[in-house]
Amino acid sequence: MTLVEWTRLEPGQTEAVVAMLVNRERPTSVRITPSRGDGGVDILDRGAGDDGGDVVYQVKSYTDGIGTREKASIKDSLDTLYTDERWAGLNVVSWRLVTPLNPSPEAENWLHDLGQASGVPTVWHGLDFVEQLAAKYSAVIDYYLRGSAALIKTAQAEVFALLGLERVDAEASFEEVTSRIQSALGVLDHHPHYRFEVRFGAGDPPMDKDRPGLVLRTVKGKRVGGDWVSVDVIARCAASTAVDPITISGTITAAPGSDLVRDVEAFRRYGAPFLAEGAFTGHINAPGDLGGQIENATVWAGPASDTDIGQDPELRLELLDPDGNMVAEVDVDRVDLTRGPDGGMRVVLREVHGLFELEDRLDVHRLPQPITGARQLRMTGLVGTPVDGALAGVRFLTAMRTPNRMRVSRRNGSRTRGVFDDRPFFTWPKEQQQALKGALQRLELLGALQEHADTVIRTPDFTRVPKEEIWTWHVAATLLRGETLIGAIAEGHGLHIELESEVDVDDTLVVRLPHTVKVADQTIDVGHYEVVLEAPTLVSRSAGENGFQHVFTTADRTFTQRQVSPQD
Repeated sequence: MTLVEWTRLEPGQTEAVVAMLVNRERPTSVRITPSRGDGGVDILDRGAGDDGGDVVYQVKSYTDGIGTREKASIKDSLDTLYTDERWAGLNVVSWRLVTPLNPSPEAENWLHDLGQASGVPTVWHGLDFVEQLAAKYSAVIDYYLRGSAALIKTAQAEVFALLGLERVDAEASFEEVTSRIQSALGVLDHHPHYRFEVRFGAGDPPMDKDRPGLVLRTVKGKRVGGDWVSVDVIARCAASTAVDPITISGTITAAPGSDLVRDVEAFRRYGAPFLAEGAFTGHINAPGDLGGQIENATVWAGPASDTDIGQDPELRLELLDPDGNMVAEVDVDRVDLTRGPDGGMRVVLREVHGLFELEDRLDVHRLPQPITGARQLRMTGLVGTPVDGALAGVRFLTAMRTPNRMRVSRRNGSRTRGVFDDRPFFTWPKEQQQALKGALQRLELLGALQEHADTVIRTPDFTRVPKEEIWTWHVAATLLRGETLIGAIAEGHGLHIELESEVDVDDTLVVRLPHTVKVADQTIDVGHYEVVLEAPTLVSRSAGENGFQHVFTTADRTFTQRQVSPQD
């Protein structure tokens, strides 16, 4: 005896239940909504194959055998998959027929031969497969076929009434309220499409939008401070929102010419996210009676946390001069890819160390006309970034100017196979140009230190570094380049050197010292340097805590400094 009397169900009812069972088993799979036929695809699970290929499911309601008519329908679905231009980009490695009917040997062989002829492996998932899923996801069967939807709706009303304290007697104990909530939540746990998570707290309500599967959060209580109750609605699979959608209708009110008008327009054209604070009035239709009328609400619209950012998001950007010589390069990641209702596209590239984001808004819907749009660049901060990465990033930004050209390629692919992006560069305001130039000069000094240091030098906040400290970077970088520096001894002064013992020098005095440089709160060891005095004169000598303090001068009151080679 089977768990479900499939033969007694309407075909549409069977297909809806079986499709949801497959979606629950494969949470990343999506239900295809036919626009002019499904093109041979009821359910698509991209990248689910062993080699990263795509898996297609075709759901049928057959229960009484496979005859000529059924075979023709199956063959038409498989043939359509390869003739429908909408699926031209798929890499189908498995096509699976799902129906509550185990195949006969003849039917199984027929489907296998059909797959051989089409060039894609076919699989028959029959009654045993469907029954296993029905047992595993019994909540789906209860909800669709056994009337638990009404029980769940009652439990939802109970939970949210209790959370709002609308049906709690004044004398009800904490244990009684908790017990009623837990009991109702236990029923809610059988909802086939969504999971409900309730949280209580005080102070700032939760703002973690990037929870996997989060489709709705409602917060009841004070917006700033005070007690609150939060209910998160988590989709159990990707198909949940298609089968049981959450809809929002209403109006955003914005003053003409305001930033909000501009932001909403960018969302409409390119899918750029925006925040409308206290500007939305409308209605939410959501599971669990969580919807209803809302007024003066804050709305954020933008990409979901699992948005497809496209293939090969790891990219390399190069700047080449007119002769084809590389001037600068950085590695970037494509972190966002959105499309607006009007057909435009928005692409966000982030430098791998988080130094800056490059955002392009492209009017690609105007093809085959030339692509137009706008380019924005946001600095996200140098402080704390490894100096090598910061130096490469700032060099790139300062070189983003005509007549240089930008070439984009896959980070680990051929540079010469990259494509040139000849749209206008971002134009830096004069003040920012000067700031970048100053940052580049300081980073080049620190980059010279990094070449000789094991410690990873972190970029400091240059606005808080004293000029005297920056001068020590310049001195150290000069010595590390192999240059010799000449120092002067002021009239009436001497060079103080503490030595372990008393010394008398007539010819040349060479003192080797550890070479350390202070970079904000870091002390960087770059080896050793020497102080050289030619024909020194001992001015005075006295006993100190760790030896003898010598004061020297020279005839021309100068001394030299030089870096010591690690091999010396």
